[in-house]
Amino acid sequence: MVLGRGRELDNFGQRIAVLFSRLWLFNRQPGRRRDRKNVEVVVGIEHRISLMSSEERLEELRRLQAKVDLLMGNVIERETVEVNSED
Repeated sequence: MVLGRGRELDNFGQRIAVLFSRLWLFNRQPGRRRDRKNVEVVVGIEHRISLMSSEERLEELRRLQAKVDLLMGNVIERETVEVNSED
């Protein structure tokens, strides 16, 4: 990269020049020139459940039931429920 008056930049100087050029552009037109875009992704529980198979749903239900029992101090023998996997 050649500067005015016949001066040349080494590799480090070139990187610094590019960095300062980008910063100048970002500050000059921040709406048009951005390093990143802020994207908020919200995935609800309904969507997560809809992606699960029926076996995964049952396993998640059992896991959550065990967690509730542990938090509530309940140690109850639960009845096993047969579920048709015809979903």
